Amino acid sequence: MQKWFLITMVCLTLPLYAYSTREGIRGFNNILSAKNDGIGRINLIFDLQGSIGGKRNEDLWMNTDLALGLGFTFTNWFSFNLFSKYMFDVLDSIAGQNYVSYGMSDLEIGVKISPFFLKNSNGGFSLALLPSISIPIGTKPKEYYPDTIFGAYIGQGGRYRYFTTGKTDYGGRLLISYTTWREHPIEFNLNMGYFTHNKERDFDILSYGLGMGFIFRNFVPYIEISGNERINKDRESRLLYLTSGVKVGKTNGAHINLSFNYRIDGSVDSETKRFSSIYISTGERVTPSWSFNISFASGISFYKPSPPPSYIAGTTIDSETGKPIIATIILPDTVFWSDTTGSYFVRTKTGSSLIRTSKEGYITQERSLVLEADKEINVCFELEKIHNPIAEFSGKVMDRLTKTPIAAEISFPETDIESFTTDESGEFNINLLPNTYIIRIDSDGYIPYSTPILLKEDCCVRKDFYILKQHEKITLQGINFTNGSSEIESIYFPILTKGLKLLREYPDIKVEIGGYTDSVGSAEVNLLLSRERAETVMKYFIAMEIEPSRLNAVGYGENMPIASDDTEEGRAMNRRIEFCIIGD
Repeated sequence: MQKWFLITMVCLTLPLYAYSTREGIRGFNNILSAKNDGIGRINLIFDLQGSIGGKRNEDLWMNTDLALGLGFTFTNWFSFNLFSKYMFDVLDSIAGQNYVSYGMSDLEIGVKISPFFLKNSNGGFSLALLPSISIPIGTKPKEYYPDTIFGAYIGQGGRYRYFTTGKTDYGGRLLISYTTWREHPIEFNLNMGYFTHNKERDFDILSYGLGMGFIFRNFVPYIEISGNERINKDRESRLLYLTSGVKVGKTNGAHINLSFNYRIDGSVDSETKRFSSIYISTGERVTPSWSFNISFASGISFYKPSPPPSYIAGTTIDSETGKPIIATIILPDTVFWSDTTGSYFVRTKTGSSLIRTSKEGYITQERSLVLEADKEINVCFELEKIHNPIAEFSGKVMDRLTKTPIAAEISFPETDIESFTTDESGEFNINLLPNTYIIRIDSDGYIPYSTPILLKEDCCVRKDFYILKQHEKITLQGINFTNGSSEIESIYFPILTKGLKLLREYPDIKVEIGGYTDSVGSAEVNLLLSRERAETVMKYFIAMEIEPSRLNAVGYGENMPIASDDTEEGRAMNRRIEFCIIGD
């Protein structure tokens, strides 16, 4: 019982020894396909092979191989494979004594390299190399069978055949596959291989085979011819098998493979004996006339390939003129531009997406798209120009007193509008959005001037600006004082309003109010009177809410006349008030 328990446990742990196919998830039964199974994929194979009947020195009642394979496909052109099996022989000797032998076979390790693809993996030619090595881990035969069960002797190692060569063997195969391009393709697989065989180190093995399968989706009937020859000058042999079978399930996924192998007699050497329906090669395993295979294969892919891309093409044009424009195209994962003809083409991911196009001076547009794999969608954009309301603003900058034009810098504080400078004519013209702006005018030697300006939509506003020089003197003509008096008659208030307007237009300047008299009377009295007159004007401005700190009243008396005191008209001109700008 202990032996049977050991056998069961070994069978359960066999996935540790594997091969990506019994001879392949890709391929048929004995003949391999040159195609790999896809990147990042683990494949697992369970295979049961057996035969019944035959004679040697004993009657072969049954021999069975329970094989498992495991492999991992690293890339689309490279995979690593392991293969091993557990072997059973049940014999009924001529003497009437039954024997049961069991044991592990050697471990085969191989790699499939298939970098050469004339077509893709779904059709056309494929080419691959499969170098392999056999590690001697199999159970060695024992002549002494001490245990019995149900009257049969049981022991490890092959009594009817060898389970191991006892040496390291190596070799390889050339794999060629071709699949027709049709709704129900036909697959052809050709294998050629060469292997060392070190049991007695006196011969190698040449293998070959051709298989053909008809692929009807999940149903693949196939037929194979395979064989091998022992290469040795003294002992040559050739054995051929005809295999027919069917695979049911996914070609590159979970499926069941059922096959029947029938031996076609070939030439045998002198040391290969014929007993009934079985060949016995001296020093080698037996070759039954027929055998069957039942296998189950499945795989798990850890690689999730990117879905096929989608394609977007189109144009960007001006909606009014119909002419192409270069615009920016924005997708969630990329930004690109249409060309000079307005055309664009991009490869992108599948699924729901949002595409947006923009260009300076145009209204941005966006569209929602549902992109299907490997399909092209056409999206054309007719961009509309942004029609901003415009107000035209023009004017001229001149000297306040001489009325001559001057060059000045025009700016609009607290906006993004760039400043500019007029030429010597002082003229300017600019288009702005309707709004209220503060305009500032600067010119060398002149006091900066600022004032608000209101621009309305579709209106043309013209305004001329008169600016003052630094330290400019302004005479308020026309204010007549009664002889010997500093009182201002109300009829002269409009003249004072001009000075008031100046002070309000330039809120930062400071002025000196200078009073002047004619020469009638004493100089001392005239000096005092001129100061009183200047102070009277200053009090008027203060009463009109001008800051006192901006004003300074000074009397100059009869000094600095501007006309002759010999006439009444001249004396009236000398009785005056002058503004002198003293700073800002």
